[in-house]
Amino acid sequence: MSPRLFRPAALLSSVALLIPLGGASATASVPSPGSPAGSAVVAESTVTLLTGDRVVLGGPDSSGEPAVTIDPRTPGTSFSVRRDEGRVTVIPSTVANLVPDVLDPALFDVTGLVEMEYDDAHRSDLPVITQGVPAGLRAAKVLRSVGASAGTIGKDASLTNQLTSRRTTTGKVWLDKRLGATGLRSVTAAAPDPYLNQVKAPAAWAQGLDGRGVKVAVLDTGADSGHPALAGKVAEAVDFTGTGSAEDDNGHGTHVSSLIVGNGAGSDGARQGIAPAAELLSGKVLAADGFGQESWVIAGMEWAAEQGADLVNLSLSSAPADGDDLVSNALERLTAQYGTLFVAAAGNRGNLGSNPYTIGSPGVAASALTVGAVDGADKQALFSSEGPTRGTYRLKPDLSAPGVNIPGAKAGARDGSNLYVTMSGTSQATPLVTGAAALMLQRNPAHTWQQLKSDVVNGADISTIYDGWTSGGGRLDLARASAATVTSDISSFDLEYLRYPEKGKRSRVVTLTNTGSTPVTLPVTDAEQNSAKVEAPADAVVASPAELTVPAGGTASTTITVDPALLPDGFWQGGISFGDQVRLAFGAYDEPERYDLTVKVLDRSGAPYAGGKATVFNYVTGGSSNLTLDANGTAKVRLDPGRLSVLSAVTDPAAGTFALAGTAEIPFGQDTTFVADARKAQQVRAPSVAGQPTRLVHSAIGISRHSTSRGLIDFYFFTPEEIAAGKVFVQPTTALTGAGSFEASNRWRLEPVGTVKSGDAAAYELLFARDRFSSPLAPAVSRRDLTRMARVDSTFGSVSGTGPQTVERAWSTVKGNIGWVNRRTVTTPTREVELLTAEPGSRWNQCMTATTATGTKLCDRENLPFAAGARIERDFGLTLRPTVAAASHTKSYLFVDAGLGDTLHSSKPPATAYSERRLALYRDGALVSEVNGGSSYFQIPNGPGRFRLEQSWTLDPALFPRSGRAQTTWDFTSTPPDPTKATGVPPALLDIGYDADVDGLGRAAAWRPMTLDLVVGHLKGSTASRVTGASLWYSTDGGKQWTRALTVPIGSRYRTIIPPWALVPGKSLSLRAVATDAAGGRVEQTVLDAVPTH
Repeated sequence: MSPRLFRPAALLSSVALLIPLGGASATASVPSPGSPAGSAVVAESTVTLLTGDRVVLGGPDSSGEPAVTIDPRTPGTSFSVRRDEGRVTVIPSTVANLVPDVLDPALFDVTGLVEMEYDDAHRSDLPVITQGVPAGLRAAKVLRSVGASAGTIGKDASLTNQLTSRRTTTGKVWLDKRLGATGLRSVTAAAPDPYLNQVKAPAAWAQGLDGRGVKVAVLDTGADSGHPALAGKVAEAVDFTGTGSAEDDNGHGTHVSSLIVGNGAGSDGARQGIAPAAELLSGKVLAADGFGQESWVIAGMEWAAEQGADLVNLSLSSAPADGDDLVSNALERLTAQYGTLFVAAAGNRGNLGSNPYTIGSPGVAASALTVGAVDGADKQALFSSEGPTRGTYRLKPDLSAPGVNIPGAKAGARDGSNLYVTMSGTSQATPLVTGAAALMLQRNPAHTWQQLKSDVVNGADISTIYDGWTSGGGRLDLARASAATVTSDISSFDLEYLRYPEKGKRSRVVTLTNTGSTPVTLPVTDAEQNSAKVEAPADAVVASPAELTVPAGGTASTTITVDPALLPDGFWQGGISFGDQVRLAFGAYDEPERYDLTVKVLDRSGAPYAGGKATVFNYVTGGSSNLTLDANGTAKVRLDPGRLSVLSAVTDPAAGTFALAGTAEIPFGQDTTFVADARKAQQVRAPSVAGQPTRLVHSAIGISRHSTSRGLIDFYFFTPEEIAAGKVFVQPTTALTGAGSFEASNRWRLEPVGTVKSGDAAAYELLFARDRFSSPLAPAVSRRDLTRMARVDSTFGSVSGTGPQTVERAWSTVKGNIGWVNRRTVTTPTREVELLTAEPGSRWNQCMTATTATGTKLCDRENLPFAAGARIERDFGLTLRPTVAAASHTKSYLFVDAGLGDTLHSSKPPATAYSERRLALYRDGALVSEVNGGSSYFQIPNGPGRFRLEQSWTLDPALFPRSGRAQTTWDFTSTPPDPTKATGVPPALLDIGYDADVDGLGRAAAWRPMTLDLVVGHLKGSTASRVTGASLWYSTDGGKQWTRALTVPIGSRYRTIIPPWALVPGKSLSLRAVATDAAGGRVEQTVLDAVPTH
C-alpha cells in the first residue's frame, strides 16, 4: 500500500505540520473517514489554495478511501489539517491568524473546493467575494446588499501576501461558493396533476385569484421564453452567470417558472401555474449544469428587489453551514430595504430517518419563507431537508408543499405531447408556495412581507400532525389560506436557542386579526414533544388568556409563556393552536448541560499569548475546538461536560522558540478557566545512540487524543538547528485517568558522524509513541535497544539511467494513524542500510521516484510495524510490471485503478508516461466497457458476477526503457458488499511480482544463470483465497517464441532458474506468468523486454 493511503482511526482529526527550513521538506498524508453510503470512489484531485500551497486529495485505496498530500509553496510553512465527518480542511500557518475573521474557512475546505469544481483541473483561479480588502479582483462586480465586490483571484499567494504584510488586517474575503438547483429530474412522461387538488388551488382560483398585479422573480437557470406555457409571460430576463444568454440551457428554471405562471398550454389549462396571471422576471443565476456561485445569486436578488419584485423564488440551495452566510445576509438586508418576500427551497439533503441541520442557504435565513416537500400522501418526501438550522437552531422549513413527480414545462419543447416533464425536489415545492403567496398578495395587496408570510403559513393544512422540523406549519392549503379571516402577526412560535442552565420563563405576545364580519372566540391549546416523542408537561407552555375573542374587524392578543425548567433538555417541536383557525408551529432548542471553558495562554516570558491558537479535545464526546486567542491571550468556548485536553503551541518569532504548553486532561463539569503556561515547558534535546556519534537530520513531535470514535492530532516538525539551539520546549504530561487515549510521539532521524562502513547503518529512524510526555523527552538508545531495532536493507535501482532520485520515508503511529513523509536524495543505483524502531505502535513505509521526468513513485503497499530484530530487504525500481493500485466493487460499479509496479511496490504514473493504454471489463462473458486509460468506474448491475479485466500498455521509451509493453488479464468472481456498508469491497485480484537476480540497473549478467522468484498475492484488502499455482515462460526475441521455465514453490514464492544461454548480451528477456487461486481466480501477464542483459 502506498504511504499516501493511511486508513483513518477517527472521524475527526486535526494536524499541524512544521516543515524544516532549509532541510528536507515534509509531506502530510491524511486519510479521510468513510464516505456516506452510496457515495462513489473519487479520483485524485489537486487543489491549489489561494496561498499557493498545493493539496492533493488522493485516489482511493482498496477500501475506497482517499488520502491527502500537501506540497507547500514555501519551505517552513506549517499546516493545520482537520478531518470532520469526511471533510478535509487545510489551513497554512501563513494565514492561520486570519481565519476565520478575515479569510473564510471555506477557502481552505479542500473537499468542498473539489465538490464545487474549484480544483486545479477545473479552474486556475478562485472566485471570491471581498469586503474592505484591496484584493485586486479580476472581473469585479459590486454587490450592494452586502457592501462587497465579487471577482476572481489567482492561486499564487498574491492576496495572502498582501494581507499578511499589513500591520493590521481588516475586511473579509469569502469563497464565492457554489449553489445548485434543488430539483431532481425525472425521465417519465407527465402524468395528471393531482398536486393542484392536493394544495386546493381550484378553491383559490374560484375566488378570482390568479396572481394578477403581482410581480414574481424566478432566480434559476433561466426560462425558455419560447415554450408555449410561458408564451408572453417573461417580462424581463437577465443573465448573471456570464454565459451571455438569459435563456434556459438546463431546463430547471423553465420547469419552476411554469409552476408559478404557466398557462397550461397543451393541457387545456389543466397544468397551469398557481398564479398564471402574475408578471414574471427571470434571472439566470445558475449555469447549464444547474450550479451557480453565491455572487451570481446575490446579484440576481439585488436586481429582482430593485425591479420591484414582490416575491422572489429561490429553488436552489447550498450545503448546510454553521450560521448565516453571505446569501442569507443579503436576503435579510434586501427584505428589510425593499419589503420583498424571498421564497426558498429547504434543500434535498434528507434521507431515511431523522436528518436535522440539513437546511441549506438561503433557506436558513430567518426572513425567508422556507419550503420543504411532501409526497402525494402528505408524507415528508424522503429527500426533503430538515431543521433546525445548523448553529442558529431556527424552526425551518416554514411549511411544505407537494414536491414529488410534479409536471412542469419542458425546456425546448414546442408542441405535441412532449411539452411537460416531471421533476421532484424542494425546487418543485417552492414555486407552488411562491404562487400561493402571489394569490395571497393579490387578495391582500396592502400586506407586508411579514403578513404575507403569515397568510401562507397560517393557512396551511393542519389536519395531519406535522413535525415542525420537517414540515413547519403544515402543508400548503390554498382553500384555507384564501378563505381565512383570522391571521396571526407571526408565522411560527420559534424560541430558537435556550441557553443552559438559564431556565427563566420566556414570554411572547401573539396578536390575531379578524377580517371577518363576526367576532370569533378561539381556545388556545398546545402540544409539544421532543425528538424522542416525549410529550411536554401540561404547564410547560401556557397562554394567558387561554381563550381569545377576536372582534370583527379587530384584534386580540394573548401572552404565550414557555417555562424551560419544565422541559427536559433537547429539541422541542409542536404547535400552538387557536381553535381550528390558526396553528403556529413551535420550535425550541433547550440546550443540554454545557459549560463555558475559558482558556488563557502565557508565553515563555509570562506575557499573554495574544493572537495565538489553542486546541481543546473532549475525551467523552470526541468533540474538538480550535480557539483563537484575543489580545489578552484568552479565548472562550461552550462545551459538553467531560474530560478535556487543552494544549497551545506557543511560538515567539523574535526569539525563534516553540513551546507546547497545557494539559493532557482536566475534569470539566462546570464553568472553568484553564491557564496554559509555556514557562512550564522543558527543553527538547536530540536522542543519543550508544557507541555511535550522530547528527540530527529530522525531528517531530506529535500529540494524538482520541475518544472511542473521534480524534484530534497535532504534529510539529523542527530543524536540527532549532533543537541544537535549545529553541524547542514541551510541557510534560500525565497519563489519563479515564476512557480515551492520549498519545505522545517523538520521531527522529539520526545519521552517523564520520565514515559509514559497508553494511553498517547509514541512519537511525526512531519513532516512540507513549501515553504521556515524560522527562527526559528524548531517551538514549542503548546497545540493547539497537539489537531490537529492525534492519532494513534497501536497494534503490534506476529505471531510466543513473542519477539522483528522491526517497521518501513515511511514518505513522497506530493511535494517530496520520502519515507523514520526509524526503531525501540518493544517487541511483545504490544500497542503503537503516535501523528503524520496531514497536507495535510505530509504522513505516518507503517510496522512491522511479523517474524524475514524471514524478512516478514506487511505494511500499502497506504501512507496517516491524517485529523486534527483524531483517528486511527491499529492492526498488528493478523489474517493472503492471499492477492494480486500487479497486472497489459496489452495488452499481466496479472501480479499477491500474498502474505500474516492481516486485513489492506500486505506483501510478501520469498519462504522459504512456504512449497508449487500454482497460476493459467483462461481466459474465459480455463486455461492460473499455477505456483508453488506466482507471475507470465500470457501471454494472447489482449482484455477484464472473469478471474478466484486461489491461495493456505501451510506455514512453524515453522514460521507461524497460518493460515497454505489457498486457494482463485477470479472471475473478466478485460480490458487492452489504448495501448498508458505506464503501465498496476490493475484488480478489491476483498479483504477480518478479524478484530477479539483477543489478541496480535492472540488468541480468550475460551467460550466467539467473534466479527469478514469482511473488504471488492478492489485491490489498481483498478476501484472498489460497494461491494454487504459478508458471513462467520467457522469451529472448520480444515475445515471438516462448519457453516454459520450471518453477518450484519455495515458501510463498515460486522459484525458477533462467538458463545462461537465454541471457545474451545486448538482448532483453521478456516474461509471461500465470497464477491461480482456490476461488477460481486467474491472472496471466506478459511483460516484453522486462530484463535487459549485459
